[in-house]
Amino acid sequence: MRFRVSLRVQKFEHQKQLPLTYHNQLYEWLAGNLWGEESLFRTWLSENNWFKQAKNNSFFTFSDFTNIAYIHAYNSFKIDNEIIEFTISFLPFPKWKSWIIDSFINKEIPIRMPSNFVGLRVVNVVELKEPLFSNTMKYKCISPLVVKYRDYSGISYSEFMFPRGERFYDIFINLLRQKHSVVTGQMNQKELDDYKYSVELKGSMSSDIHNLFVDSLNIIQVRGYLIEFTLNAPVELHKTLFYTGIGDYTHLGFGCCDVI
Repeated sequence: MRFRVSLRVQKFEHQKQLPLTYHNQLYEWLAGNLWGEESLFRTWLSENNWFKQAKNNSFFTFSDFTNIAYIHAYNSFKIDNEIIEFTISFLPFPKWKSWIIDSFINKEIPIRMPSNFVGLRVVNVVELKEPLFSNTMKYKCISPLVVKYRDYSGISYSEFMFPRGERFYDIFINLLRQKHSVVTGQMNQKELDDYKYSVELKGSMSSDIHNLFVDSLNIIQVRGYLIEFTLNAPVELHKTLFYTGIGDYTHLGFGCCDVI
């Protein structure tokens, strides 16, 4: 399931600005509303034996905000419109739909900076139409793709890969297959081993450094890329990519892709 969430700037102090780390605060708000201690949705998930699966960060991703612009002088994002939007995507469990909408609508998302505060109220949540899936599909990133370098033993490092070359494509496919195994619980699928995968970059590319909180005190910097690409893979993997994102830190709003 995929939803477009519309937010109105309800109140602010000093400036209509967002920090570079707004992804972290948005994730904390999303997680708190969906399966926090006081969430009715959490109660329903627990009663229906879904809570463990739902709380797994592999089960959703979200896009960047629209109608914001980076301001170099302030090292922050300026809100250019009274309404901003983002897309949030979950594995397609139809029974979740009403709970997700009820968890968001009319709620306020607080986004804080050291010298500023912005309150964003959810004014609309619209379910988006599912694309027609096939083995070959073209995508664009609607939030930056972040991929850590991994050696051939699977150990990851702090450097982030430029999205080109055979090693990147191998890691890209392996990450997608690993996520598919996590979200489906199916660890060994011979048809996935035998498939002839391909990834081809298309169109333009841009990149930037993004700040992420790894805990309450420490920030790391990651390099993310906005790219367009064509993927040839089994339909099941396309669904995993579309609904849960690709790469590292997808639960923090990275690697969210749209079909073009």
